Amino acid sequence: MSEWLILNEPELEKVDPGESRQVKGVLVHVFMSPYDVPQAVRGRYDDERERFLIEFRYIGDEPIERREQDRHLALHVGKNSGRLYGVEIDVDTLRADLVALEMHIDQSHLFKSLSKAASSASGRPTEKNYRAVRNVISLKKDRLFAGLAG
Repeated sequence: MSEWLILNEPELEKVDPGESRQVKGVLVHVFMSPYDVPQAVRGRYDDERERFLIEFRYIGDEPIERREQDRHLALHVGKNSGRLYGVEIDVDTLRADLVALEMHIDQSHLFKSLSKAASSASGRPTEKNYRAVRNVISLKKDRLFAGLAG
């Protein structure tokens, strides 16, 4: 699958339900910046890199840096914002290592890496972005990883 899956309003609410808190007696609803919430997502196998890519599209654009997490996974991160623009997964090697990969990637490995990256961003706006990305992957996992079947 290489077409972009546009996230609609109900899905975006699942990504960032926001939070409510009292500030000096006034109930305030706080949401992530719309610039940090992915607007679309896609999953595709990149023949040149020999990697499966999960990519995220946002309002605005910026240069991207590749940050290796381990030998199977790298993150594509916005140079200025720290937003997660992509996840690069070495599915060929994972298949060899894990044997029974088939329709799904070891999601616990992917989510552990995203949680680790989010905790290193703790307290910064990117922490919520990483959590939002994790929710988007959970919501769209069947369509994102469909290209790995067979």
